[in-house]
Amino acid sequence: MRSKEWFGEYKYSNDCLFLKDDKVWNKIKFEGAKIRNVVFTHLWFLAIDQINVAFVGRIDLLGTITKLNIITLESEPANFEVGLISENEDDNEIPSTSNDSGIPTDWTVFTTSKEAFLLTPQFKIFKILSDPNGLQISKNPISFPWPTKIQEISTGNDFVVFRDHVGNLFSMGTGTRGELGVGLIRRVDEPVHIEELSGIPIKKVVCGGWHCIALSEGNDVYGWGWNKYEQLGKDKMSTEMYPTVLFDLNEHDADNSLIIDYIVADMHSSTISFNNKTTIVSFGKHSN
Repeated sequence: MRSKEWFGEYKYSNDCLFLKDDKVWNKIKFEGAKIRNVVFTHLWFLAIDQINVAFVGRIDLLGTITKLNIITLESEPANFEVGLISENEDDNEIPSTSNDSGIPTDWTVFTTSKEAFLLTPQFKIFKILSDPNGLQISKNPISFPWPTKIQEISTGNDFVVFRDHVGNLFSMGTGTRGELGVGLIRRVDEPVHIEELSGIPIKKVVCGGWHCIALSEGNDVYGWGWNKYEQLGKDKMSTEMYPTVLFDLNEHDADNSLIIDYIVADMHSSTISFNNKTTIVSFGKHSN
């Protein structure tokens, strides 16, 4: 199964990454590495090795890459060098995506269009890559308004929402379309608490391109952000700056038989699915 990003298709195996652009597969081979995951910003790929090293390269230069930037996710530096082979590849020779190394994926990398963040097994968050006007690689810790354990991260176009172990939500990044849930804010570079949801424990949060939806422990769904394509519903404002009830289960379930199974946010859409496996509520413009 091939996955898609804005630039086209991509696949990876234990030691190779393939990107398809203009019907041509470009291949990069990581000699001496064992890749367990690949994530993308708008311009950069991050190939994560089983010993928690991220190899960073430009997406649009894949066929000509001779050197990669390296980010050591853990404290100890990597003790090997990766040999690179960049070339075109025949479509019929592309292997299936593989991530069966058995290595735990507790060191998890999340990306927006411009930044990459690391969630460690100790519930610490670091910004490891940014590209405001050129690549910047670092390992800067992210500080929260109070000590907490982050258990979930969801990313949109240029913003991030964090959920902690007791259901609080925090956001950071660009907020010009209300996507931070704290009003219209040009940008914040440290997490702020989404106070409108204080006292409402959240058990799941997902981000679309410029909007968010969150599922509470009480089975209510809240939404905020950009609503150009009615991804928050037809009765909502064009921009919802603060969390508002997107779906009240009590209004649609007279006999209390439904439970919300999961929520999904696409670039311009939101979807709610229920435990009966047949009921789905959907908003917005869905991707093809």
